[in-house]
Amino acid sequence: MTTIEHAAVSGGRRAEREPKPLDRLYKRARWSLIVFAGLAALMVVLLGMTLALQLDTAVAIGPGSLAQDAMLLSAISFGYVAATFVTPIFVAIWLFRAMRNLHAVKEPYADMSAGWAIGWYFVPIAAWWKPFEAMQQIVDGSYHAAGWRPYDTPSLGGWWALWIVGSIGDRVAGLVLDVGNGLLVAAMFSATCLGSAALLLQRIMGKTTAAQSTMMATRTF
Repeated sequence: MTTIEHAAVSGGRRAEREPKPLDRLYKRARWSLIVFAGLAALMVVLLGMTLALQLDTAVAIGPGSLAQDAMLLSAISFGYVAATFVTPIFVAIWLFRAMRNLHAVKEPYADMSAGWAIGWYFVPIAAWWKPFEAMQQIVDGSYHAAGWRPYDTPSLGGWWALWIVGSIGDRVAGLVLDVGNGLLVAAMFSATCLGSAALLLQRIMGKTTAAQSTMMATRTF
């Protein structure tokens, strides 16, 4: 390998190790989370109206027929389900880059690898707490690297609690598929928790992104 080639390879590796801005990744994840939360809110409203009708309450879902109302609910449900698949992709990309940035600056709080910050979501049993540890390391590490005061830990705990409870509610909704009103109540509960978790997560990600921007602005690499 020539001297020029060696310098090019070394420069490329050094560039890979340098932290990269999170702003663009955050904006995509943020809007995805907001859209998800909005669809979750619509789901709660429409499911609540449907439940009221099934309980013979004098509530109308809209000016159209019940068939049209059912089509509206189906359309919102489709968007909600689609968002549950798309949103995690944008969040995962942000998680990976955020953790990798902390490793690039050798931040002691970043004990988990960037790959496992995402991978733990797919590991049975461990998925109940390891992803939370990853996010906590990212948040604490970013704040520490930026020289900021520690982040509000209850907000992190609240996000994860809502996510876990909402996920359980989603599973319960699948189990009570033939129970009628039970399905609607479980689905409403799940959508409420998951939508709230999404809003809280985008707030946490926003502050962490700002912390990493400060980190990169005040450090020399």
